[in-house]
Amino acid sequence: YKPEVRQNDPSRSGSGLGIDFCLKCIMTVAVISLVSLTAIFSHDFVTQSDFFAIKTIHITGANRAEASKVLEMAGLSKGMNIFEINLFTLEKRMAAHPWVNEVKARRKLPGRMEIAIREHRPLAIVRIENLADILINQQGRPFKEYNPATDHILDLPVISGLDLTSQTHEHLFNGPLFNSVMDLLKTQGIGLVK
Repeated sequence: YKPEVRQNDPSRSGSGLGIDFCLKCIMTVAVISLVSLTAIFSHDFVTQSDFFAIKTIHITGANRAEASKVLEMAGLSKGMNIFEINLFTLEKRMAAHPWVNEVKARRKLPGRMEIAIREHRPLAIVRIENLADILINQQGRPFKEYNPATDHILDLPVISGLDLTSQTHEHLFNGPLFNSVMDLLKTQGIGLVK
């Protein structure tokens, strides 16, 4: 039951309504502050707890890209808290390895990181006059400078006569000659191309 407030009631003056409004505002701010502090302390507890420390790192798909080198590039190691890691940044750092085409990282609670790597599959070596030999992948994109001492790739065709062009902040092979070479290399059952 709420009694009706009469306009001429001296107990409900304008200052009484103002005090009620101020108390409601103060209580709202106090509740929001309490919820925010609870969220901050909970976040800090979870990201600093040893319970969520990485105990195992499982990497799949790393053949040419050494797993230890990829982890070093990403700055990932056992003992780090699984929640303090930004997965997007971790994937970007790992993708900086020349052999890594795509990376997908996942957290598995309480202390396991799973990393799936898809490496570039080399299609050919492109020899550029007076510069270097460059490996191209199945899509025709250059991804790494070829080093015969460390890459150990056998039976790849060597292409010469192509030039790199700059497009959208990266260097690519392009043009009708390159497209014809790609069509030839992707032909099934062609055998060994020289």
